[in-house]
Amino acid sequence: MTQSALPEVAHLPVKDAALLSTGAWSRRDRMAALEADVRRLRERDEARVLRLARRAGLFDHYWTLPELLAHLTEFAEARSKGRASQLKLAEDRMARVKKIESEEERKLDARRKILLGSFLLARFERFPLERERMQGEILRFLDTHKDENVRARNKAILADILGGPGGTSAETGAQ
Repeated sequence: MTQSALPEVAHLPVKDAALLSTGAWSRRDRMAALEADVRRLRERDEARVLRLARRAGLFDHYWTLPELLAHLTEFAEARSKGRASQLKLAEDRMARVKKIESEEERKLDARRKILLGSFLLARFERFPLERERMQGEILRFLDTHKDENVRARNKAILADILGGPGGTSAETGAQ
């Protein structure tokens, strides 16, 4: 594979890049590799800045911290004008992976809730006594939300299933 085909893994050793591109790595392995890469690049950039500062003679004088930081920043910016640092690219890559994983986890969480809700609805249709037995528990759960308007809306949404004010129970509607 060419480097342009795998821009996000070009910095990894060949074996690791191949594993990452084939999907043989777990999410944890990918994140650990990205974090290790960021640490390695950060250490390399720090060493580079120190070498450059030493060559520029910044350590030959006594500087106040703000003066030293200003000189180091100015010097580093002058050296890296027009190109993004590998560290910045690696940090961006890690942020993208975290965002994707977070989105995937939210999707899985929503899917779990849908499946469990579907299961409960099927149980309630098949076993009306189970619905009646769980009705109080579900209403208590709905009452735990801190916003009064949301509590009322949630109860209204489930009123036709649980029965209650303004809604008919599934059992009553079936008769």
